[in-house]
Amino acid sequence: MFDILEEARNLSAGEQVLRHECRERLALSVRERAAYWKQRGKFRALREGDANTAFFHAHACGRLRRNQIHGVEFGGVVVTAHDAKTRALTAHLRGLLGVAEDTAWSFDLDGLYRDAARPNAAAMTAPFTEGEARMAVRAMNRNSSPGPDGFGPGFYAAAWHVAAPTVMAFAEAFQAGLQTWNASTVHTSSCCQNTKQL
Repeated sequence: MFDILEEARNLSAGEQVLRHECRERLALSVRERAAYWKQRGKFRALREGDANTAFFHAHACGRLRRNQIHGVEFGGVVVTAHDAKTRALTAHLRGLLGVAEDTAWSFDLDGLYRDAARPNAAAMTAPFTEGEARMAVRAMNRNSSPGPDGFGPGFYAAAWHVAAPTVMAFAEAFQAGLQTWNASTVHTSSCCQNTKQL
């Protein structure tokens, strides 16, 4: 209404404020309505999504239809058969990517870094300290999901004095280069025995 009125004359300061308030209220109402229907859709999806219902099948069919490439235009011809689409896409990508060429470096890498300062690698390969491990545990989200041992970062932060030996044993084994480790050996069995101290 104010937009139509503004075409005929300039709006007064009060009318401009009122129009601004009306627009904000309308935008808020639209956002609230969208949030309501989004939440209601989630509720129904949670209630009926895993059940073998028509609702679930309609959603699955809709996703399947959206995730399909129905036809590909290549060379002015639209192809719809799967094999034809595969050939058209392969030919198109080969044309874009071309043929692999041998690459050669025309510079000396050692010469580029000859005058550069050498980093101190000793700090990078030094063993983990208990202080570093404790800082890492405290930096984690305390409400994160628990690990395979059933304990999350909140437990380790709260029971650090009990869990520290197990965490440090894991850190030392990791640093020693163990590529495979059994999750059950990194279990907090020693922590669990001493949790009565908490």
